[in-house]
Formats: sequence, structure tokens, C-alpha cells
Amino acid sequence: MDQFTERLIQRGSPFELQDAVIKGAPCKIFSRGPQTLQDVFIKAASFKENEFVVADENRLTFSMMIDRAKKLAISLKEDHYIKKGERVALLMDNCSEWVSAFMGIYFAGAVAVTLHAESQKEAILQALNKTEPSLIITDQINLKKLENCDVPYTTIVLSDRKQFSEIKEVASYQKEKRNLFYFEISETPNDKPLKVPKPDADDEALISFTSGTTGTPKGVVFSHRNITTGLMNMMLGGSIMSCRLPKKEYKKPANSSNTQPCSLMLSPLSYIGGYSQIMLMSYLGGKIVLLNEWDANRASLQIEKEKIKSLSGASVSMIRELLRIEGASNKLATLTNVNVHGTALKRDFLKEINDKIPWITIGTGYGMTETCGGISSLSGDEVITRTGWTGPILPSVDVKVTDDKGNEKEKNNPGEVCIKGAMVMREYASDPDKTKAVLNNGWLKTGDFGYLDTEGNLYITDRLKDLIICENKKISARELENMASDQAMVKEVVAIGVPSSEKCEKIIVIIQTNNRQQIDRNNLKQYLSSRIEINPVNIKIIFVDFLPHTASGKVNRAELRLQVL
Repeated sequence: MDQFTERLIQRGSPFELQDAVIKGAPCKIFSRGPQTLQDVFIKAASFKENEFVVADENRLTFSMMIDRAKKLAISLKEDHYIKKGERVALLMDNCSEWVSAFMGIYFAGAVAVTLHAESQKEAILQALNKTEPSLIITDQINLKKLENCDVPYTTIVLSDRKQFSEIKEVASYQKEKRNLFYFEISETPNDKPLKVPKPDADDEALISFTSGTTGTPKGVVFSHRNITTGLMNMMLGGSIMSCRLPKKEYKKPANSSNTQPCSLMLSPLSYIGGYSQIMLMSYLGGKIVLLNEWDANRASLQIEKEKIKSLSGASVSMIRELLRIEGASNKLATLTNVNVHGTALKRDFLKEINDKIPWITIGTGYGMTETCGGISSLSGDEVITRTGWTGPILPSVDVKVTDDKGNEKEKNNPGEVCIKGAMVMREYASDPDKTKAVLNNGWLKTGDFGYLDTEGNLYITDRLKDLIICENKKISARELENMASDQAMVKEVVAIGVPSSEKCEKIIVIIQTNNRQQIDRNNLKQYLSSRIEINPVNIKIIFVDFLPHTASGKVNRAELRLQVL
């Protein structure tokens, strides 16, 4: 551990760590941080008239949002008899109402189940069957996705004044089937006192679904301690990176300063990257700007107008579009950092950023939904110079690498990466078999293939599911993708293995090129085969116009595999 990190976690600091035992598993906890989500949102109330959420023309302060959340919480408790610990599902697109409903659920002492509004109806019904909420909060657009659901629930439809009568008409046909209520969520004063039931740190707090890039999405159950540890990890990781990065020398455009943290939200609020930003800005007094549909010109105008500092959920292609708009240097002047996860960062991409906006810090890292986000992060030149490195592991996290039987492997020997810490999930909802398969004595089997070097640095080489067995060799799909990405004309690439014989899988490399540029298929095949020492006959190159992505921005490998097969 370096001196910067030791200073950040020393006794008396905001990130002070203490040893604890949670459900029989030793771990480290942030003794001076928030212990429950209620603590996070109670702190949010202290920022009062600071702007909190900007959505289209709506500008909501912390006070306005807290008032909305408390009004809803009173209705949940008094009108719908929601008790402490009951589950309340949230099915809405990104909007200010989503944020107030999310906060209101916790002011009522309930547990939020965040459902992805972009999911197909079948996936939403499966999620409801797994989590069995007592009540669902939705909107006009998503109400129809709840037809034919077997789970008994009450539905609240949130609306503003303009939509209220319209929703009544659209939803009235369901009144015979189900208890259906309407709630106008606005700043109408509510003088009723709200007695907030206090949860324990290890009570159930949130159920969030994975993106499902490699299969069916899983419902991840978190405790309050899991979530708040993830929040503290996010802040600690940011502090560590700011200490480690060399100071850049550049001339920044005028009028680029902004004292309030401000994030442009590009990912769904229902994902870990979405609701974690709500918690972060609630705790820091920051501002969230919502942008439902991607448009580079509109995004750049918002960045300039709102003095946005960070982008949440931005893909490489989104950032490239921003860099190439007219007057990018001035319009993006307030941006200070962008984190890109789930994809390799190419040298030409980082060079383009450095040429256009040299003051920005591009970061990546390692983590998953089951760990409440990142457990390590890195940025700057190290993203390129140390291929596969995940960055410094946070001091609140333990990591080991094991073989197929669960035995810990020596340093520099690859195996499955396992993680332990207070941020690791409790279980998968209604799936004890899957839970048992990945959790053991506090250790989470990540499904990722990697190794620890002699200094304890973690390197990830691939997902275990994505390792390709060809000619009796284990071929890393990620390494293949990185090799193909070195070609300047490649925009995005995915490598998968498909059954060919008992001892060999066919390697399929699927490529989306920049502006449909032509790449010599045979030359690329020869290049890849020589690098991995595989007969080129076992490699197939496919060019596509686009690759399928999940709402979180990751390539949907499960869907892509079905298309190829």
C-alpha cells in the first residue's frame, strides 16, 4: 500500500477502516461513513436549495426532491401499508420522478427493486416473480408491461399534472384486475410528520439486476452495508487516483470552473452505474443532469450550460462523437473525468482525447454489480502501458485467485478471481443454487480469469465463460479483441468460441469497422493466428454493421452468440 492510500485510511480520516465480522466473515468496514441508505439521503437534505436534478426544463433542488420523496413515503405507509423491509419495485425510464421515488422508498423504510425499463416484457415479469414486491411504482409508458403478471401487487402510477388525466384513461381498463392507484408527485406541501423506521446496517436494502450480457439477468440482493461500502469505495478510489496521477500542464479555456460536482447521466438509473451516482451526488451535494436519448450536440450543450464535470455511462463511441463536434474544446471545458468500463481503451482513442481536451482524466477499472461497483481503478498512461492491470486494489477489499477446486494459487499463476469485502452482495434473489455456486465464507467467485503478481497487483485476462479452447490451448477472447483493436479501422470487436469438435472450438472474430471501412480479411486472420499460434483455418472473421449492446453499454454476447450460431 502506498503512502497516499495509507494517509487516506488512517485513524480519524473519513475513510478510516476497522476490522469487523459480518455474518461470520472477517472484513473491513468504513466506521466513519454512512451505515444505511437513509443516512445518505438524510445528508442530502442538508444541501437544501442547491440544485440536485436537472431533467429537460425541470430543475429540482435538494429540498424539492426531499419534499417529493417524503410525500411519496407518507403515501406508501399510510395509503398502501408498506412496512419496514417490504419490497417496492421501481419500473420507470430515467426521469426526476425515478429519483424521488427511489428516495421515497427508503424514507418509508422499504427495499427498492430496480427494474430495467428497457427490458422486454418477459424479462420484467421474470424479475417480478423472483423478487415478489408488495407494490410497483411505474409510469404511463411502462404500465402496459405489467399485464398478465401473476405476482399480486399494488401499482402506483407516478405522473406530473399534465399526464395525470391521460394516465387515468390509459390505465382504467386494468382496475378490475388489480389494485391501481395514481400519485401526483409534485411539490405540493405536505405537513404530515413522517416517522422514518430506522433499518440496521445488515438489513436488506436493494435488489438490482445484472445486465445479462452473458445470459439471463440475475437479481442481486444487497444489504445497507453492502451499498454504503460500495459508495465509500467509489469515493476512496477517486481520491487514490487523484493522488497517484501526475499533474498535467495545460491551458484550460476560460469560464471552465465549477465548484459543485456535476454528472451527466447516460446510463439507466436502474443499473449500478445509475443509482450509485444518485447516492454519490446525494452524499456530496452534487448535481445530476439526465439525458434520456443520446445526441452528441445536445449533450455538449448540456455540458457547457450546466458546467458538467463527469460523464456517467459514456461509451467510447459517445466520447468520440463529443470530441468531434465543432468547438469541442470550449464546449467540454468543464469536464474533468470520464470513466469507461467494459471495453478496451485503444491508444488512438486516448491520443484523440489528449489532443482535444488534455485536462480530462480517462479512467477504467474492475468491478461488477455483485460488488456494488468498482474494487479497483486506474487511469492515464497506465491504462495502455500495463495491459490487463485493474489498477490498485482498494484497501477495503481482499482478492485471491483459485483453481477449479477452490485452492488458492501462487502468485503469477492464473485462475478464477475471488473477492471478499463488506461490499459483496448477500445473495441472488430466489436462487439459492446460484448463490451457493458463487458465495463461500464471504468470498465471491467472480467468473473472471486472472492472476495476482508478486506485488499483489490484479490482472484480468478474460471471463471464464469467454475462454476459447482451440487446439488444446486456452485462448483469451479479451486478448484476441485487444489484438484486433490495434487495427486503426476497427471500431469495436468481439471474439467468441463456437463448437467445432471435441477438442477444438472455432474462433469467431466479429468486427464493426469505422465508417464501414474495408479490412483485408485474410491479412487479419494471418496476423491473429501468428500472434496466438493457432492454425488460421480455425479462425473466422465476420464484419457487421453494428454489435448488439445492453442498456448499460456492454456488448450483449449472449444475443451475439445466438446471431452467429
